[in-house]
Amino acid sequence: MTLSLRKRGNIFHAEGEFMGERIRRSLKTSDRMQAKDAMLKLQSDLLTGSASKATKGTPFSVVADKYMKSRRTGSSKSALRYAEHHREMFGGYDITEIDEDLIEGYIEDYHAPKGNSDGTIRRDLVALQGILNFGAKLKLRDHITVEKPSENPHSIVTITPEEQTAIFNSLLRPDRYSNAQWGVHRICMFLIYTGARPNEVLKLRFADLDLTNNTVILRSIKGRKGQLKERRVPLHPDLVAALPKRPNHRTPQPSDLVFDYGLDTAELRRRFKRAAEKVGIEDKTPYCLRHTFATRLCRQGVPPKVVADLLGHSSLDMVMKYMNTTFEDHQSAILGMTNLAFVTRTADTQPRVM
Repeated sequence: MTLSLRKRGNIFHAEGEFMGERIRRSLKTSDRMQAKDAMLKLQSDLLTGSASKATKGTPFSVVADKYMKSRRTGSSKSALRYAEHHREMFGGYDITEIDEDLIEGYIEDYHAPKGNSDGTIRRDLVALQGILNFGAKLKLRDHITVEKPSENPHSIVTITPEEQTAIFNSLLRPDRYSNAQWGVHRICMFLIYTGARPNEVLKLRFADLDLTNNTVILRSIKGRKGQLKERRVPLHPDLVAALPKRPNHRTPQPSDLVFDYGLDTAELRRRFKRAAEKVGIEDKTPYCLRHTFATRLCRQGVPPKVVADLLGHSSLDMVMKYMNTTFEDHQSAILGMTNLAFVTRTADTQPRVM
């Protein structure tokens, strides 16, 4: 059994797995020490059987069914079509698990490979937000305002090396230095060096790190049944040197979080955007570091299958969106053909080698 502490809004939650099932419980406190004590008690209760693992949150599918049957939500064909689609995509998830980071992954996995426009994605997210906030009205989750794209064509958002330097330096400005801010800097380094999703990094435990071989196991929940998938990613030497050190416990605790800074995906996103805006860089989120990682690999000529495996994609089509080319790429391709012989024909039809 592995449970970890996560903060949602002002309240701490215990999240993890027990006997093959996902557990997520509100600890009903905003005090970190009280939350740790409550989590330890929950672990004990689960092991002794005095707490049932079945008392999880409400599945998204249940909320979607109620949404489609309710007279207060509208019954247009498009509303029902969207609700059925979202039930298919998110049905196995706890209604409280669906946050900005999971939605970002959904856009990447579902919409981007299809080349859907930002307008299509916007309409989809408006419908999804309606179901989630219907769940909020039923007191099953918090209200959410999903960040939606504009009507501009959908594109992969990346950062340049110069923007990366400026943002990372901004994260550690002396007048804003704090333990959490240092944590954001370390997390962002991990994202740019591994291509991990933000929620994968926030759940990372020391037991997932193999510093003998410099690799890490990254885990994500994929598919409508919420299946847990793993991938092993090599660690760059510069990243290994910057990783937090395991706490000096008398008894090793492999469940300890690597980035235990009290951050959730929303707070990480807020702090990153604020640091970027301080140096005049707009519309960037931590997720763009994953996109930047993939785009740089593609531009270095890394085989698409390798990129797909590192990102945790099951289809090579998912990698194509990162393989953007420029005029300089086209020019280099032509100039690289100078060693080839082009055969033309003269007026007397005799071949001539140029």
